[in-house]
Parts: sequence; C-alpha cells; structure tokens
Amino acid sequence: MPKPISKGGEKNLITRRLIQLRRLRGLSQRQLAARLQLEGYDMDKNVITRIETGNRYVTDI
Repeated sequence: MPKPISKGGEKNLITRRLIQLRRLRGLSQRQLAARLQLEGYDMDKNVITRIETGNRYVTDI
C-alpha cells in the first residue's frame, strides 16, 4: 500500500510540529526520547531523528 503524502509533498504532517515543539521546550532529541521512554513509549533518539528528517514514516495523515 502506498504511503500517503501531504499537499506539500511531505510524508509526515508531524515533522515540522515535532521540531517546533521540541525546540520551544529546549529539548534535544536525546532528552525528548528519554522523556518519552519514561512515559512508556518505546522511542530512542534515532527514531526522533528519522521522523524529523522524513526518513521514518508516521501514520498521521
């Protein structure tokens, strides 16, 4: 099944918002990953990097 793409050609709508919110809160990717792990989400820095660079598809469309 093909992955949906937004009108702007991006795979993920969350990418820009994730970067914006992470920077607004002054968190590094590693710090965000640590906080998410404490909340029970299985995410590491590499997952966040791949989402932010568009290399990991997130079903959000």
